[in-house]
Amino acid sequence: MIDGRQVLDRKVGHYAARIGKGFRQQRRMAKVSQEAVATFAGVSVGTIKAIEKGNGTLRTLLPALTAIGQKLIARHAPGDALVAGLITLRKRHGLSARGIATQLGLSRSTIAKMENGGDSRIATVADYAALVGAGLAIVPADHSPTFFASSVNASVFHGWHTPPDLFDAVENAVGAFDLDPCAPDDGGGHVRAAIKFCAAEDGLTREWRGKVFMNPPYGTVMRQWITKAQEEARDGSQVIGLVPARTDTLWWHNHIAGEADVVFLKGRLAFGDGKRAAPFPSALVLWNFCPNIATAIEAATGGHAVWYARRENTKKAG
Repeated sequence: MIDGRQVLDRKVGHYAARIGKGFRQQRRMAKVSQEAVATFAGVSVGTIKAIEKGNGTLRTLLPALTAIGQKLIARHAPGDALVAGLITLRKRHGLSARGIATQLGLSRSTIAKMENGGDSRIATVADYAALVGAGLAIVPADHSPTFFASSVNASVFHGWHTPPDLFDAVENAVGAFDLDPCAPDDGGGHVRAAIKFCAAEDGLTREWRGKVFMNPPYGTVMRQWITKAQEEARDGSQVIGLVPARTDTLWWHNHIAGEADVVFLKGRLAFGDGKRAAPFPSALVLWNFCPNIATAIEAATGGHAVWYARRENTKKAG
């Protein structure tokens, strides 16, 4: 087995920086100075500057947000209490506090402190939220939750379950996966991942993290999933997608060619119970992996690998 992630996940710290950037943008839009926010929140100007870089703690961030008429929410967590909602999501995904700590490279005491209401670093809360798919966002203080129809639920979902032999071959080549954002609603399927988002949880609207395997809906939303995979890979995730080998489509040329490596699979896959042959050829698309990973999957699956020359600004992890 070749480890497809020989370096630490580069998205650790990415989410905190995003929160800091969002805070800075909202402060400037409200035309409130750093000095005024600091005075309201009872902290130093240096603390506000740190928050805008994604540093600092939740205890200093929250009053600073209040000073500019904003608040921090977890879009996909139940209830109004931020930390309580994150804990609920963790349990819903079957994760332990120890498991969270291990995946984030933090101590158990750090996670326990956060879950028990202690002051925690913005980075700790942001990375925890990303891991459980909470979707942290800065919104106006008077914001009330609104139901948005899932883009997955709004389309026809073609439930082609990943063939078990194929997934086993991929997993043996690259190691365990952190996320399956396209898990079947019935809890079935053969994809093994630490976190799974079913259609009702809408993986398109959530943040992805780590090593991802996706077998997206084979309907009109395919382009959105391919775009999402490319964007998340550019932010540091590593994504393998099982998709139709439709090289005549715009989404293939815009988001795969020049952005990923591809292993074209031989013949037509038999999905689900193995009795239904797909009406199209299939391919495994690898975003943000080194070329040797495509070589390993090519050998494991008997497919044919193609390495596209990368466009500018495309990252590549080990």
